[in-house]
Amino acid sequence: MKKCYLTSTIKSASSKVRILGQSFGYQIFMHQIPDIWQETQGEGVTIAVLDTGCQVDHVDLVGSFRQPTSDVTDRDSHGTHVSGIITANNNDTGIVGVAPQVEVIVKKVLNDEGWGTEAMIVEGMREAIDEGADIISMSLGAPVDLPDLHNIIIEAYNKGIAVICAAGNSGDIGMLDFPGRYAETISVGALDSNNLRAEFSQTGNRLDFMAPGVAINSTIPINSYASYSGTSMATPWMSGVVA
Repeated sequence: MKKCYLTSTIKSASSKVRILGQSFGYQIFMHQIPDIWQETQGEGVTIAVLDTGCQVDHVDLVGSFRQPTSDVTDRDSHGTHVSGIITANNNDTGIVGVAPQVEVIVKKVLNDEGWGTEAMIVEGMREAIDEGADIISMSLGAPVDLPDLHNIIIEAYNKGIAVICAAGNSGDIGMLDFPGRYAETISVGALDSNNLRAEFSQTGNRLDFMAPGVAINSTIPINSYASYSGTSMATPWMSGVVA
């Protein structure tokens, strides 16, 4: 039974932050995201987030989600953090996501310890495809080939669905984690606030893009915020940009 896991998101013991007012963060200002908002904030686009679930009633995420069809309680915090990077509300509190008007479908494909089987992720992808996702965002990976997952990724690709995946956090090893290594995915590595590759960000000839992934503030349960680092953070940023 093959397992996929979170891309080793870096969380420090002091990572929880208190935000007064609304904070945009370098990942918004340095990359001119507010300029894009003059044209679109992601209206009419649906992103499926396959992760550890989400606190869908978080005060900064209210109204962002399609009604879940199963229990998506996030006891890890990773999935809530990822969702906030995509779509935290553009209001007067907390943080703001890259595409605050997208609709998010939450699929809990990783358990409370942050791992899941290939079958769990395939099932989440099947549901995301059937429910009309335009983009599938997966901040997860494994060092081994996942043929069943690859097959459904090919199906999504052929339907015009963008499948965006984390490169992995094992450093400059010359190869990416799966499923980011597949040609049909958009793989994303992590940059710091100086637009330099984060030391943890994996490299390889299937790497498509780099995006902000160091010290990213976002939403976590319960109604709180924290700063995390990883290609897991770069992936939802890119998903928001695609939206």
